[in-house]
Amino acid sequence: MRLEKLLPFLPSLPAQIWEPSPSTGEAYCQPEDDPRSPRTVPDPDVPEEFKRYELKFWTDRRTMGGFLDYLLHFMDYDPHSGPDHTYRIISLYMESRDLMTYGEKYNGDLERRKYRVRFYDDDPSTVFFEVKKKYNAFIRKARTGIALDPADFRQVEDLLLRDESPVNKEFLYGYRACQLLPMIWIAYRRVALVGRHNPGLRVTFDDELQACSANGFEPMHHRVRPLNLSRWRCPVILEIKSDHHYPLWMDVAMKDLNLRQESISKYGMAMARHYFHETRETWIH
Repeated sequence: MRLEKLLPFLPSLPAQIWEPSPSTGEAYCQPEDDPRSPRTVPDPDVPEEFKRYELKFWTDRRTMGGFLDYLLHFMDYDPHSGPDHTYRIISLYMESRDLMTYGEKYNGDLERRKYRVRFYDDDPSTVFFEVKKKYNAFIRKARTGIALDPADFRQVEDLLLRDESPVNKEFLYGYRACQLLPMIWIAYRRVALVGRHNPGLRVTFDDELQACSANGFEPMHHRVRPLNLSRWRCPVILEIKSDHHYPLWMDVAMKDLNLRQESISKYGMAMARHYFHETRETWIH
C-alpha cells in the first residue's frame, strides 16, 4: 500500500486540508410543535449531544486490514472496545405508521431523522435513547443512557419519564407526536478508532450486519440473522466522522484507496429485506 510511504513526511504537512462548506452546517429552524420539520440545533452545552460531519464508504475486510494498520499511526482504538478491539451494537429502530423516517431516506431528503433505542454488547443493563438528525452530511445526534431492569424494557414511556433530560423529552415528544412503533432490530460488530490528537475525529468499521423484525418491545436482539448483501462479499461499512475538518493524511488515504463516498443506511437495507422483502440493493448503495 502506498500510504506508508507518506508517513515520514506527515509532520511537516498542514494540519487540515478540507473544510466543510458552511452551507451544509448551518442551523435550521423548526416550529416547536412540528416534529416532522427541521429543528434548531440545540444548546451545545447539553452533554448528550454530538454535532459532526459523517462520510460513509463501502469496503471489504482485506482493505479494512491495511487501512486499519495505517490509521493506527494517528489514532487509537476506542477505549470502550473489548479485548479484540471490537464491540457489538444492538438497536431497535422506531417508525411511524406511514414510514416517515424510511420515506425520508428512500426519497433522498436532505433533512432526515431517526429515533432508536440502543444498547451494547448484549448488555441490557443500560439503554440509550437516541434522536439522530441529518442535514446533508451534517449530523446532530442526541442521546441519554438510563439504567435498566430488562423486565422494564417494554415500558418505554415510563423509562423516558424517569429522567427529565432534554434528550428524553425530545424522544418522548417524537414518540407521541409521530405515534412511533418498534419496527426492526439491527445488530452489527464495530471496530472504532479515535484521533490521538483530535478526539473529535472517529473512524469506524462495521460488519456482520444482522437484523430481524420487531415484535412490539419484546427483546428480539437474540433472534437477529445475517443481512446478506447479494452484491458484496465480506462487506464492511467504513464511516469517517469529524466535528470540524478532516486532516491531510486522511484525505490522502481515501484517495489512495480509491474510496467513493456513498449513501449507506443500515436501517434502509434492513427495511428493504424484512419489511418489503426485496432481494436487490439499488438505492441503498
